[in-house]
Amino acid sequence: MKELEQGKTLTVASASAGIKTQVSAEGGHYAQGKNTLLVVFDPSKTVLDDASAFMPVHGHGTPEPPVVSQVDQEYHVSNLILSMPGLWDVTLNVTLDGKKDTVEFSLDCP
Repeated sequence: MKELEQGKTLTVASASAGIKTQVSAEGGHYAQGKNTLLVVFDPSKTVLDDASAFMPVHGHGTPEPPVVSQVDQEYHVSNLILSMPGLWDVTLNVTLDGKKDTVEFSLDCP
């Protein structure tokens, strides 16, 4: 699984349709606590339905679901609460032309 690194923009394709997805952390940084991810899709008509994060080593997700909002062609995944340091798997559930798809990546919270 591809990993979003601090200060970088990750480009990752969706699972079935190959939707090009660019993900970055707001301000270029993520940490323990509340975070916001910025997401842009190609094609731009892709809809971000919801997002989730799961910590596989400890077998739990975030304490509450992140909030998804759209600003022009960019989606904001805010209130992404990384409750502890370590590796988190993030899943973006998307729809393109009525077909469901997923975008998956990880991040290592300091």
